[in-house]
Formats: sequence, structure tokens, C-alpha cells
Amino acid sequence: MITYFLFIKFNGFFRSLNNSWKILRQIIYILIAWFYAKLFSNPINPDIDAGESPDMMIYFAALSIMAITIIRMIFPKYSPQKQHLPNYYPLSKFQHYFFSLLAEFTTSYFFYFLVFILSISWYLDYSNFKFLYFGISALISAHLIRRLIQYLIENRLKSTGYISFIITLGISSILIYYIDFFLDYLNYLGILIPLYLFMAGFIMDLMIVERKKMEFIQNSKYGYIYLKLLLRNPPARMALLIGFSMKLLFLFGEFYRFKAEGEHIFDGHIIYWMLFSPLLLFTYLYNNTWGYWKNIWLNLELRSGYYRDMVKVSLRLLAIPLLIDTLITLPVLLLVWSDSVFILLFYSLSILFLIFASVFWSIVSPIPVKSTFQFRSHSSIPGGIISMIMVTTLGLMKLNYWFYIFIPVYLVLTIVIYNAGLSIYKERKYKIIQKLIKM
Repeated sequence: MITYFLFIKFNGFFRSLNNSWKILRQIIYILIAWFYAKLFSNPINPDIDAGESPDMMIYFAALSIMAITIIRMIFPKYSPQKQHLPNYYPLSKFQHYFFSLLAEFTTSYFFYFLVFILSISWYLDYSNFKFLYFGISALISAHLIRRLIQYLIENRLKSTGYISFIITLGISSILIYYIDFFLDYLNYLGILIPLYLFMAGFIMDLMIVERKKMEFIQNSKYGYIYLKLLLRNPPARMALLIGFSMKLLFLFGEFYRFKAEGEHIFDGHIIYWMLFSPLLLFTYLYNNTWGYWKNIWLNLELRSGYYRDMVKVSLRLLAIPLLIDTLITLPVLLLVWSDSVFILLFYSLSILFLIFASVFWSIVSPIPVKSTFQFRSHSSIPGGIISMIMVTTLGLMKLNYWFYIFIPVYLVLTIVIYNAGLSIYKERKYKIIQKLIKM
């Protein structure tokens, strides 16, 4: 059946070239891939001739290929996984999984990227086969990582599925942290990593509790509502991209400085903890939730009018970005700091306070967001300042254990903020209408 599928794919490709314009377009795409390969290989060869290590050039190129393939998951838009065959087809679970992977690897993206990798291998003066080997390994590994993330986002999994993802994340963190040690074994890891990711993906595929929901989503014009509310709202999407880009920049800078020099950015003082908290998500976006999604707020107000419903929806809008922030931040902080108790307390308390503070500021200081770029602020400036002060104050726990007294204070503040929003919402909702709806 798989052989027949490949035959259909290749046959469909050649049958699609039914006019000269389509043939010309395919030739142009191949020439573009070849041109960029030639452009990419030109600066590498002189560096190698000048004494630079060809292995380091190859590893850097492999990392670039992985980064591009993973970023493709959300840029220019997020595309859910497709179920290429219905569950009732007489195939085993492994055959279903293998078939879906095969269908994804036979898309035009991988074809043109393969042309790109083959062309670079052809033009390199040294290590041609090695670049081909690591390039293809990086391409396959990156797509398998993308699928693991999509399993986590799109489906409800059994606990074993989440454990599998956490183990994969832990192994990846160990590989990154001890990269100097594993450089000598990368020839073997080029095979082992894709095989491990393949099996981890298969385990997560087996652990899916509810796939029918995603089947409905894929066939529905509405789609996965909360993910689409994030990704199909240009101002919100841009705010998330800017926030996560800055966060990743800080994380990479911190990791490599600690690995190379044993020191921390800003010497690990107060500003450090503000940067590595989830604060960016809130100052960029969630301190003004209803400014970005005013139609959702109005719909809730007309249908329900209860403050608790607003909190539930704002939490659902926040869930995926906050999960991503946690997954990229906590592993780095736990690797570069030995005080895991402080890290977990600081991060969890920051999240708890910022969530309920964001709901409060979204009610008290809503700001209309008319476009991706506007001269006025996208969120409450007083709310942002107070949030920064509260998070940096939590960071004082790292300086002295006496500051752990802030823990019950922050828990009480969270309850007070929630009750304050509950009590003032009936009065404030009319001002929200005036600010967001009356334009």
C-alpha cells in the first residue's frame, strides 16, 4: 500500500505539470534552491581553506536547517496535523503513524530542501558526504520535533504521552548542555536522534485519548478556536512573536555565557529575574486581553455577563503561550542554577500573580488595539510597571532566605486581586464598552 501511495504521489506530481507555466514554476523553484545552495557554499569553502574547522561549519548549517523547519510550524501561519487515512483503514497503529510521516516527507517543502542540501554537498570542497548526512538528519529530526510539539498542542494525551514529551525535552537539554562532550559522537547521534524522535512520536501517537476532536477541527471552517484566536489575530500574533523572540535571545545568551564563562547575564541580579520570568507575555499582550479580543469579550458579556466566564476565557487564551514559555524557560534556569526550589517557587508564584493581575488590568485599563503597530501603548503602562515591580521583588528571594516571607503575601494578593475584579466588574464593564466599542 505504501508503494502504491508513493506511485500515486509521483504520478500526481507529473500529472499536475499539465501546462508549460507549471513546469516553468517548478524549474524556477529548483533553480532558486540551487542558487541559495551555491550562495551558501561560497563563503564556507574559503573559511575551510583558511583553517576553519569544516565540522563546525557543518554543525552550524545543520542547526540552521533545524531552526527553519521548526519555525515553519508557526510562520507564516500554524497548520494543524493532517490525518491522511481514517482510523477504520485496515492498518496497524505503526503503519498509520509511518504512513502519515511518509505523506508529510513527500511534500514540496522537503523536496526543495533536499535539492538545497544536495547542491551544497556538491559544491563543498571538503566533507561533502558528512554535510549530506547531517543535513538530512537535521531536516528529519526537526520535523519529528515539530510533530511532538503538535501532538502536545492539538490532542488530549494519556499521562504516558506527556511523560514521553518531558523525557524527550530532558534528553535534548542534556545534549545541549554537554554539547562539547557529544561533539565526538555526533556521527552516531546523526542516526540515533532521528530514530529516538521517531519512536517518541509513535509513543505519543499511541497515547492520544481524543483524536475525534481534532478530526472535527480539521474538517470545520472554525478550526481550533483558541489557537486561531492567537494566530489569526495579527496584533496578538506579532506581540507573541516579539515576546518569544526576545525571550529566546535572553535564554541563548544566558546559556552560552554560563557555559563559556560560568557567569550570568546582569550577574544574576534583580533585572535578571524580571527578564526570565513570564513577564514579557503580560506586558506585551495579556495585561490588555480584551483590547486584542474585544469581540470575544462583547460576546461573553452579551451571553453571560459573569466575571468568572471572562477569567476562564482569558486563561484559555493564555494556556498555550504560557506552556511554551514554561517549556523553554524552566529547563535553562534549572540547568544554570543549582537552587531548583527557588526557581520553581519564583516561576510558579510569578505566573499565579501575573495571571490574575492581567485579568484585573484588562478590566481596569483596556486599550483599543487597532493595528499591529500603533503609537499608543498596546497595554496598561501602570499595570506593566506594577507587574515588573512585583516580579523583581520576588527575585529578592535569591539574595536572602528572609524574603521567602513574600510567598504568603503574594498568595493573599492574588486572592485580593481576583475579588477586586469580581466586585468592580459590574461598574467597569460600561467603561470597557466606551473605550473598546465606541470609536
